[in-house]
Amino acid sequence: MRASRSTRSSPTTPTTSTSLLDGVGPGDTVLDVGGQIGCFSLAVAGARPDVKVRVYEASPTSAGFIRRNVRRNGLMYQVDVRAVAMAGRAGMFTFTDSGTGSGHNGLTGLVHTHGGSEVTVEAEEFDQAVAAAQSPVRVVKMDVEGAEYDIVLSSSPESWAGVRKVVMEYHPMPGRSLDDLLDWFAAVGLTPTRHEHGPMAGLGVIWLSRAE
Repeated sequence: MRASRSTRSSPTTPTTSTSLLDGVGPGDTVLDVGGQIGCFSLAVAGARPDVKVRVYEASPTSAGFIRRNVRRNGLMYQVDVRAVAMAGRAGMFTFTDSGTGSGHNGLTGLVHTHGGSEVTVEAEEFDQAVAAAQSPVRVVKMDVEGAEYDIVLSSSPESWAGVRKVVMEYHPMPGRSLDDLLDWFAAVGLTPTRHEHGPMAGLGVIWLSRAE
């Protein structure tokens, strides 16, 4: 798999994505929320040609890189790129797109970009994304620069009923902590299996799975 133009890597790697796909059936869907330039989605598609991938990326610049990388690898019929944001509520949101294909774009105000241009993008809720998928969503990867709290905590537990594995980068947000996410996920049957702490408090990557 070939991917070009990145100023920041995804919280997961191609080798990690392979283990995430254990138990995912042919035709099932993987959601890549915060796709950046598509490294995770390309890795999933390469490892499992029988799996569908839906990518959500708010930055028009980054979404353009994803589409080009998908075309370069001949994955247009497997990877669906949605150039929209995901948020706790649907609507239109304005933020600064760095214009570099960086992961440092976001709707929360947590991310401060230098330069770039102001853009307004459509946002969908997690429930909408699950409903729009043409097959059961089994894996969710999320890296959304702090918006994970609103996205997850505003979603319906029913939307997570079929999800077997989650990998999520979490970020420091005022009034929120990782425990808020872990408690919510525990209530829907998803529990931590791995945890990597970041270089600062409130930042890290968490892996969760559903007990079989």
